[in-house]
Amino acid sequence: MCFLGCEKNEIASDTPIGTVQSIEPVYALAQLLVEDLKKGGDLVQKQIELYHKTGVEEFMLVDFTDGSVVLRTPSAVQNLLAQNPLLEIAYPSFAFFESTETFEQHIGRIQYYIVLDNSTDPEDAATTTLPAYDASGNAVQIANTFDESVRYAVITMDEAHDAVVNDANTTVKGIAKPNSLSNFTPSSVVGNVKYYEEATIRNAQYLDGGNFGTGTANPVSFSPPSNCDRPANKKDQLYKIRFSNKDAVKVIESGFRLPRVELNITYGVAAVTSNGNITGGQFFTQVDKKWDDMDGSSWSGVANLSQQIKTWLPSDADTWGVLFVESDGGQSASFTFGVSPKFTVNKQFEFTTPVGFVVPTKSKDDIAGSVIIEYCDPAEEEGTSYKVYSGGNDGMFFRENFQQN
Repeated sequence: MCFLGCEKNEIASDTPIGTVQSIEPVYALAQLLVEDLKKGGDLVQKQIELYHKTGVEEFMLVDFTDGSVVLRTPSAVQNLLAQNPLLEIAYPSFAFFESTETFEQHIGRIQYYIVLDNSTDPEDAATTTLPAYDASGNAVQIANTFDESVRYAVITMDEAHDAVVNDANTTVKGIAKPNSLSNFTPSSVVGNVKYYEEATIRNAQYLDGGNFGTGTANPVSFSPPSNCDRPANKKDQLYKIRFSNKDAVKVIESGFRLPRVELNITYGVAAVTSNGNITGGQFFTQVDKKWDDMDGSSWSGVANLSQQIKTWLPSDADTWGVLFVESDGGQSASFTFGVSPKFTVNKQFEFTTPVGFVVPTKSKDDIAGSVIIEYCDPAEEEGTSYKVYSGGNDGMFFRENFQQN
C-alpha cells in the first residue's frame, strides 16, 4: 500500500510488527488512535483542542484527562497512563505542511502512525525500517527515511522528562530514584505522578554520588597574579544555544523526533586547593526547543538556559568543559569527557593537569559537540560565541553570557 505523495523510499511493507510488541503501551496507543479515528475521532478532537491552546503539535497522553472533551474510551486512556505516564503523540510532519493546511486537516490525513519504542532509534545507522500502522490499522514497516511529503504521527515516550509514580523507588524509565531528588521541585505533578526534567534527575544522581575525579597534582610553574580574575559574587553561568539554520538541526535530530529538539548539557568543573588537591564536579541542564521556533537563519527567541549552574569560584579551574548530548534514550551508558584545566592557586602559581568526567548518557544518545570555556574570555553582554559542531550549511553555536549579581 502506498498513499498519495509517497516516494519510492517510503513504500511500506507488510512485515508484521509482532504480537509481543503489540501489547506494549506505545503500540496499544497507536492502535487506539487508529480505532478512535474510525469511530468518530474523540482523541482527534482532543488533540485539536490542545493544539489551539498551546500551539504545539506534540501531546502528552496525560493531557487528555482534563475532562474538557468526553472520550468514548476514557478507561483505555487511563489504563495506558497507568502503564506509562510518559506516553506522547507528536506530528513531526506538520511543520512541512502548515503553509498548505490547518492542523485539523493535517491530523485527519495522517498516513502512518509510527511507533518508537525503547528498542527503536531512527538515528541509528543500523535501523533501516520503523514499525508503524497505516491509516487502516494494518501493521507495516516503513523506510527509516523522513519524507517531508508524507504525513506522520509518532507515538513514543517523552524524551525530555522522566516520572515517579506514587513515590516509587524507580522512575518510569527504570532509573533508581536518587535520594537527592527530594531537593528538587518537579516540573509538574498530575495526580500521583511527579514529572522531572532529565537534567534534574541527573543533578540529583550527581548529588547522591558526591565529588569524583579527585587527585593531587604538583605545580609546574609559578605565575604572577591573574589580571582577569572575576569576583566570586559574579556569575559566568548563563548560556544560549543557537543553530545557524534548520539544516544544521537535522544533523543531530531525526525528522521522526520532531517537532522538538532536546539536548542535554553537561558542565565539567574542577577545583583545586593551595596544597594541590583537586576535586571534580559536573552539573546538568537541558535545551528543549520547538522546531518551528526556527525563523530564517536563526533560532528566534532563544532564552538563556533555565538552570543557573553555579558561581565560578576562585578555587575553580580557569577552564570549564561543556559537553552537548543529543538525547534519544535507550539503556544506561556513559561517556568519558576529558579536559586539561589550568589552575591558578592563591594567585601564586599555576599548573595544568588532566581531569576526566564520566558523563551519564543513554545508549542511543549522540554526542552533538563539546567546547572549552576559559575563565578569562570576554563575556560582556552576549559574550563569546563558540562553534560546537559543523553540520548542514553551518552548525550549532554555544554562547557565553556574563551576568553580574
